[in-house]
Amino acid sequence: MAEYRVVVGDDDPVPGRTPVYRLQARDPFVSRKREDAFWLHIGDQVALAAADDDLPFESVLLFLKKARGAPGKNVTLYRLGEEFSGES
Repeated sequence: MAEYRVVVGDDDPVPGRTPVYRLQARDPFVSRKREDAFWLHIGDQVALAAADDDLPFESVLLFLKKARGAPGKNVTLYRLGEEFSGES
């Protein structure tokens, strides 16, 4: 499995780090049903993107955890090159 990193906020491009999925800053929906439906849809999209890039499912869980905790910020899931090690 490939290594990964989830970054909250704006980030400078780093060689060896490929963006897999990016969620733009947004305001949460007022309706809880719409908010829940939004996160189900995002979860499916992130899971497909992570699977396509050979990332572990833990990367999806970490992305969703950080994204739900930072609704007004950009959140990006990166696949790391071989010169990087570990996950964050």
